Amino acid sequence: MQRLILVLFILLSFANTSKAADKETLRQVYTSVPQEYVEDITVEDIAVLVLKGINLVDNRLHVGDDDTRV
Repeated sequence: MQRLILVLFILLSFANTSKAADKETLRQVYTSVPQEYVEDITVEDIAVLVLKGINLVDNRLHVGDDDTRV
């Protein structure tokens, strides 16, 4: 997602249009991307994803998951 935003900003910076149009396009991208592509995530969801990812870091590490929430 961050790569997509970066590519959009780079393309906008090299476009041969007037500065007012560039500012308007940039404003539209800046407001629409968070609304359409960014999802809310809780701290608990992040913690579960991190703990599940530990298993991928090192085969000797193992974190169990019973898929229950407190």
